Amino acid sequence: MHPIDGARLTPRYWLLFVLVMIQLVFEIFDFVIVGYLVSAIAPTWQLNFGKITAILTSAGIGAIFGSLAFGILADRIGRRHTILLSATLYTVAAGSIAFLPTGSWLGFCLLRLIVGFGYAGCVTAQFTLVTEWTPKRYRTLLTSSLSMPASLGVMLAAWIFSTFYPSIGWRGIAALGYLPLVVAAIIWLTTPESARWLATRNRHDDASRSFTRLFGIDAGTLPPQITAPVSTAAGSFRELLSEQRRFWLVVLPNISLATALSGVLLWAPMLLSLALGIPPAEAARQTIIITLAGLGGRLMFAYLPHRIGRVVTGQIIGYGGGLALLAGALLHDSAIAGVSVLLIALVVGQIFYEGGFANVLTYAAEIYPTRLASLAMGTGQAAGGIGKMAGPLVLGLFAGTGTAATAASTSAAITPGFLALALCCFAGALTYTVAGIETNRRDLPA
Repeated sequence: MHPIDGARLTPRYWLLFVLVMIQLVFEIFDFVIVGYLVSAIAPTWQLNFGKITAILTSAGIGAIFGSLAFGILADRIGRRHTILLSATLYTVAAGSIAFLPTGSWLGFCLLRLIVGFGYAGCVTAQFTLVTEWTPKRYRTLLTSSLSMPASLGVMLAAWIFSTFYPSIGWRGIAALGYLPLVVAAIIWLTTPESARWLATRNRHDDASRSFTRLFGIDAGTLPPQITAPVSTAAGSFRELLSEQRRFWLVVLPNISLATALSGVLLWAPMLLSLALGIPPAEAARQTIIITLAGLGGRLMFAYLPHRIGRVVTGQIIGYGGGLALLAGALLHDSAIAGVSVLLIALVVGQIFYEGGFANVLTYAAEIYPTRLASLAMGTGQAAGGIGKMAGPLVLGLFAGTGTAATAASTSAAITPGFLALALCCFAGALTYTVAGIETNRRDLPA
């Protein structure tokens, strides 16, 4: 047994855990606030569906390349340094949106591209770091719980926009994107590098010191495994791809959930505002209800894998999310007791395809060995980046990219768009059904 798996959780471990949670709240805030910003600027900037879709998908494009680049980097220079570098990049880009000239939608796209590039890299490194530091008896529960505050990031975006937009405008809200850099700096200053990673780099003394710093155990008492590397070479894409079953288990669930979540989440303010005929601020308030459902889903799917395993939980998530989207596609013009079925479908679906990320996010680092863990996480994030790009693109294409954003065009896009998103959820569930590998309470691969 690896010494980490027998260690007790210390205050320094919990500090890392809480800091990464806080960082994730800010990261999600920076990612989803664009939906509200676009709903505010669309009329004055005269944005059609094509330009809106370009803005909403650009972060997803950046995430594809950022997760792979920083996944490789984290396996070479370490998890801590990668967190600081990637966070610096995306926060500077996010905050700088506040200074764009009116009508500069291409500049908006470029900065969102950089946001996605850095955001995906930060998630890749920080989740790998926590996974490698968590003892196996707690790993499924704690790494799944790590993503719970992500819903708070969505809620924070909705609350800040609905509360402060009338007073500070969209530029003031965009400027808040600089804040997450503070948390990333604290993580870098207070958290030791992964002992598992240091061992793979043949840095024996550093691995022992890192372990001692986090768990408070004298380095001289550690068994030899802590400093016994399997290989000093970082993993490669070729090696990653050689394990086809693991590769598709990383890629397909991430694509499916990210496509469904980003398609619904980034379009939700526009869908609710135009399809239901309510102002943007009211749409933001209704989005808070959707976000609360996502938080409930994260809570549920943080605990459930600990009890029944990641594979069965993954199936429940995919099939449940698909059914909710199917209902929204077919019944969105209806109401139940005066409540729009569209809103109900968004609320129920959020439980599954947002809550489901609690089960998915660290799965790649659990099924691949340490020297490939960050690259595997990066590959999963890249797959998620494809989904983040595809989700809003699906609805944009069905609406017609050159079509003006109106109630009629929005309503017409919902049925085919939601059907496509439902199929994505079903595909993710089927992957777990056919090829799932259980990791709950099991050793990490050497």
